[in-house]
Amino acid sequence: TKPVFPDLRRAAPTCPGGMPRPCPGVISLNDIGTFVVNYRNEPVGFRIYDPRRIGPDGKPGMQTSGLAGDLAFALQTRIDRALPQLNTVVGDTPYQPLTNDVRAGDPFTPILRAHSGDRVSIKTVVGGWEETHNASVHGLKWLHTGGDFGVQSSTSGWKNHQFMGLSEHFPFLTPVIADSTQNGKTADYAWTMDASTDGWWTGAWGVMRNYSKRQENLFPLPANPRPVVLKANGDLRGTCPKTAAIRRYDITAVLANKALARPAGVSIVPADGTASLTAGAPLDPNGGTLVYNPRDTQIPARTILVEDPLLGEVPQQIAAKQGPLHDPTAVLYLRTNDLDAAGRLKPGVPVEPLVMRAAAGECVEVTLRNRLPEAMPDLPGYAQTVAAVVRDRHSAEGTTYFQLNLAQTSSHVGMHTQLLEYDVSSSDGTNVGINPVQTVAPGQSRMYQWYAGDLRQIPAARAQLDPDRDETQLQATPVEFGGVNIIPADKIKQGQKGMVGALVVLPPKSTWVEDADRRSSATVRAGTKTFRDHALVHQKGMNFRYRDGTAVGKTQLSDDPQDIGQFGVNYRSEPMWFRFGMHPESSLGHDGFGGVATAWQGFSNACCAASGPAAGSVVNADPVTPVLTSVRGAENRMRLLMPHGLARGSVWSLHGHLWQQDPYLSGTVASQSIGNNPLGIWRGQQDGILPYASYNVVLPKAGGDAAIPGDYLMRDYAPNGTLSGMWGIFRVQ
Repeated sequence: TKPVFPDLRRAAPTCPGGMPRPCPGVISLNDIGTFVVNYRNEPVGFRIYDPRRIGPDGKPGMQTSGLAGDLAFALQTRIDRALPQLNTVVGDTPYQPLTNDVRAGDPFTPILRAHSGDRVSIKTVVGGWEETHNASVHGLKWLHTGGDFGVQSSTSGWKNHQFMGLSEHFPFLTPVIADSTQNGKTADYAWTMDASTDGWWTGAWGVMRNYSKRQENLFPLPANPRPVVLKANGDLRGTCPKTAAIRRYDITAVLANKALARPAGVSIVPADGTASLTAGAPLDPNGGTLVYNPRDTQIPARTILVEDPLLGEVPQQIAAKQGPLHDPTAVLYLRTNDLDAAGRLKPGVPVEPLVMRAAAGECVEVTLRNRLPEAMPDLPGYAQTVAAVVRDRHSAEGTTYFQLNLAQTSSHVGMHTQLLEYDVSSSDGTNVGINPVQTVAPGQSRMYQWYAGDLRQIPAARAQLDPDRDETQLQATPVEFGGVNIIPADKIKQGQKGMVGALVVLPPKSTWVEDADRRSSATVRAGTKTFRDHALVHQKGMNFRYRDGTAVGKTQLSDDPQDIGQFGVNYRSEPMWFRFGMHPESSLGHDGFGGVATAWQGFSNACCAASGPAAGSVVNADPVTPVLTSVRGAENRMRLLMPHGLARGSVWSLHGHLWQQDPYLSGTVASQSIGNNPLGIWRGQQDGILPYASYNVVLPKAGGDAAIPGDYLMRDYAPNGTLSGMWGIFRVQ
C-alpha cells in the first residue's frame, strides 16, 4: 500500500480475501525477514532500537537516545543498548557462544579469532537470497584469486571486497599482523558478508579479534607459535616507513544546508506537513541544498494505477511537480581550504564527492574536522531497508516497521578506506568492537594515517621478545592500488546523505593536474607515461526532493528495498523519468514509460522536448551526470567505486571499448602496479558494482583500437539504474 511517514506501512492488516495474518504463500516478494551468517545475525536495526521511546508520530518504537543508539557507534561492543538482551554475554542466553572470549555487548555472530602473524583463511558461501552480496573485512587485503587450496595468481589484483551471488563461494587467504601502535593489545577487525545498507541493518556482520599476546584458549598455529608485532625500531613512523613522502589532506565534514547555496525558488522544507515526521532536527529553511539535477523540468499532475494488496490496482492522483532534484539533508566531506570563515563553500569550487590522490609508497595523512551539529537535521523519504525490525504488529493501518525515517544520521564522523596499510585500532575510521573510539565528535578533529603500499613480514627478522610474543621487522613496498572507497563511520545513513569519497593510488612519484571544472578527473604523469584519470563514485538509495521540498517517490521497478531510492554518480543524476517529464511512479505500460514516443532519444542531447505527457527542459544539453573527456588515442583509467548503497548489484558498461579484467603486474610483491597484463582476459562490462566495490578500468586508447572520436555511452546496464539516472558520457575528441 501507499507508504506512510515516518515508519512506512509495509503489510496490510489482513491477507487478500480477508484472511488473518500471517498470509499463506510459497514465495514472498515483500522481503520481510533478515540475513544470517552461520544461523546467527546481529541487526544494526535492533542495536539502535528502543521499543519504548515515543516517535514523532506518537507511537512507541524509536531510535535509542545517546551513543547507545548512534549509528556511528552501532558496531561498538557496549552494554548500554535499550534492548537488555544485547548487553549480555552470549553464554547468558539459551544459545552457547561459538568461541572463547565472547564479551558482554559483542555481536551474536561468529567472533573470528587469530594471533597476530597467523595466516587467516575465510571461506564464504552465499545461501538462498535473490540479491548479490559484497563481503569485506576491514584492514585486510587479498588477491582476487583468493587462495583456494593455497593457489593464488600474482597478477589478479588486490581486493578488499568479494562479489557473490546465489550459491557462489569464495575463499581467501591473508596474514594478520598487529601494527606498531597496537603492541600488547587486542584489536577487532569488522567483517561483513553484505556491505550494503541491508547487510548491516539486518545483521550480516561481525568482528575478527586479533591478539598481540599468546592466548591460552586459542590454539597456536605451528608456523606461528607466538604472536608477532612490529618491531619498534627507527624504520617506521606509525605504520609508514620514515623514508616515505607524506601526502597530507585536511578535510571537513559539513551539512549541505550550511555550506552550499539554495537555488532560487527552491523550498528546503516541504509544506505538506511531513517535515516533523522524522528522527532528525529541523533544517534551516533559508539554508542550502545539494543539487543532483539543476533542471527545472515540469511534471504535470496525473492519475496512475498503484497496486493495493487488498483491492488490486487502484487509481491514485499525483500532484504536479517541478525540478530541480536536490537533497537539503546531505552531508559532505569537503577540503577545508575550500570553505570560507563562515563554513560556506567558496565560489567556483566544484560540488562533487571528495576525491584524493596519492602516489604509491607515500604516507597519506588525513586530518578530519567535524563542523556538523550535535542534532542532525533530516526529512522523511521513501528510501528504506529490509523490514527486519517490527515496530507495531497491530496497527489499524497494517504492520509497521522501524525504518530509516526513525533513525537520525550520526553527527560523529570518520573515514574508512581500503587496501592501504594502517593500524586498525587507530586509523580504521570506524568504531568497531572493543577498539578505541575512532570517530570525530562535532567541533573536534583527528588524523588518520594510511600507507600506500604493502607491509610484509621478514621471516629472518623475527626474534623472541617475551614468552608470549615475538617481534618482527616488515618490508615496506609501494603498491599502485588504483581507486579505493572512502566510507563513512555510520554505515546506514551518512552514505545515503552523500558522505562518500574516493582515494586513488597512482604509480610511484606520479604528478597530476586536476581538471578545472572537476577534481574527479585529472591528467597524470608517471615517468614517461601520461594518462587521464577519472573517479566515478556511484550512489544508490538517496532521498531526492522536488522544487517544493516534497520527497520524490519510488519507481515501478523499486518494489524491493534493494532498489528503493534515487541513484547517481558524482553527486549528479539524470533519471529517464525526469528527462521525459514523467512521475517516477508512472507505469511501465503504454500509459507510462511504454508510451514515450521518443524514448529512443533518451541518451541523446536531442532529448526530450516532445517526450512524455509534457514538455521537458532537456534540449541540446549534455547530461548533468559526468561527461568525461579525453583526446582520442590517449590512455584513460576509470575508477569504478561505490562506498555506500543498496544490495542490488549493477553492471557498468561502456560502448565501443574493451579493457582487461585484471590489469595488474607483479614486482617485488604481487600485483604491484597497473599495466598491460599478458595473461589478462578482455571484457566490455564490469559486474559487481556494489557497496565497498572498487574496480580499475584501463582503456589503452580512447575511442577504441581505431581511436574514433565521439560520445560513448557509459551506464548501469540494469533497467532501474538507467531509469534512476546512473549513466553518463565518455567524450573522445
